Amino acid sequence: MQQKDYNYDINNSNRDYGSPPATPAPISRPLMSVSDWFSTIILMTVPLVGFFVITFWAVSSATDHISLIKRNFARAYLIVLFLLSVLYIIIFVSSIRLIIASMS
Repeated sequence: MQQKDYNYDINNSNRDYGSPPATPAPISRPLMSVSDWFSTIILMTVPLVGFFVITFWAVSSATDHISLIKRNFARAYLIVLFLLSVLYIIIFVSSIRLIIASMS
């Protein structure tokens, strides 16, 4: 059996950590202003037009940071809209069944 040679340096004088890791520079991206959000929300509230605009934003490719923000927002909005529609249908159907059951 061979004995392992452990050379521990108590003073840590042989450790070379090199230079500290470089911190990445913050990325400057344009933000949506209040007027951008205002026009987006107003456009979404127009009946039928708003649904088509949201659908267009959700399926479009993001070419810049602003369109990426709008695309992600539109996708999240459509998911919430779908979930609320399912909930509305469940409540509506159960209400109709309750009304029919109370009549008989």
